[in-house]
Amino acid sequence: MIKEKGTSLYEYYIQSGVNPVYAAFSSNSALEKYDRSRRSMFEYNLRLPVAAFQNRTLLEFGPASGENALVFAKWGARLTLVEPVSNFVEVIKEYFDFYKMKKQVDDIVCLPIEKYKTDERYDFVVAEGFIFQIGEPDYWIPLLLSFAREDGFVLFSHIEMAGYLIDIIKAKSFQILFDRRGGDALQLARRMFQKKWDSVPHVRKFESWVADNLMNPLIGNNNLNALSNLQDIMVNNGFFLWSSWPSVITQPDVTWIKKPFDPVKDLQQCRKAYTKLIPSLIMGKEVSTIDTIFQLGEQILDKLKDELRVLGTAVKDLNEGGLTGAICHHREMEDLLKQVVRDYSQTEFSSLWKDMLQCLCYLESNQDDAVIALFNCDGPLFKYWGSPNCYTVWHRFPSSI
Repeated sequence: MIKEKGTSLYEYYIQSGVNPVYAAFSSNSALEKYDRSRRSMFEYNLRLPVAAFQNRTLLEFGPASGENALVFAKWGARLTLVEPVSNFVEVIKEYFDFYKMKKQVDDIVCLPIEKYKTDERYDFVVAEGFIFQIGEPDYWIPLLLSFAREDGFVLFSHIEMAGYLIDIIKAKSFQILFDRRGGDALQLARRMFQKKWDSVPHVRKFESWVADNLMNPLIGNNNLNALSNLQDIMVNNGFFLWSSWPSVITQPDVTWIKKPFDPVKDLQQCRKAYTKLIPSLIMGKEVSTIDTIFQLGEQILDKLKDELRVLGTAVKDLNEGGLTGAICHHREMEDLLKQVVRDYSQTEFSSLWKDMLQCLCYLESNQDDAVIALFNCDGPLFKYWGSPNCYTVWHRFPSSI
């Protein structure tokens, strides 16, 4: 049974006027460029050919201004869009009118996900970028799956716990400095992160990223999940992992090709691959590990949870001694990471870990300018972003399994 639960993320978007993804497309070339980016992600990273969307029904929750929905429509999908922010709904309608694709839209509904009711079941159910904020996965996973056809696909993205450390250090550094200094928040954000932002291509605007990722009051450790834990829940609900990015379907298998699919073995293989990826997710770049990762992986995740929990507390608490706990957890986790990262002291990963620790120590000792310099000096905190965004595609078990 699906439990009722409120949500507050969309209320923040309403109150703040923030559109987390608005790209202001105004030409065919802009949409074509974005189409190519999404096509690459789906076909090569998620192993889902765009031809699979042709004439299929697709239910998207939280499309915001609808850039992704436009691409799904270009691929031939018939869309039902459920968006709780009325201003975003108007932008969606303008987009589909401008690009002359209204015929691909079956319905646009202005409701939060937990209030949407229908007897229809869809070939694809999509929820990108927000679903982890509406509650625990035991709540939102069955909710999403309830709308999928018997042979349907469900696609969502979540904040991957292991990849979130750099993100929360960035956000809390900004919030602490803003709390101390006051003034123009956007100006401070530009001073801290504009150079880092400009180092990689983005569709969204810097101002939107600041409001959504730095000033958002929901930033914290709540509802962070590890892919391996989500996979347990999905398998228990009859879905297996079709693909993911970062990928955890990497185990070689030389058994007979006609051997029946074994979801239990698949889960074990993916869990092992995920454990090996933990340092790589933290950094956002491949980190070589040794086999001790399989014995210490859970301990590393537990210590990571401790550090994220401390960093997720209010700025007032961090400024009143809370950072000491984060520093302690960071050092304890390094003791474990030294045992699993190959040639630890010689790696960029160790340099990144040192810079994160240095950042926390600067914050604790009120060295604000030194914090800002760390994000602008072309070192590890400038170069690396972590891998906080995990995209997954799930398919329901065939009835024969």
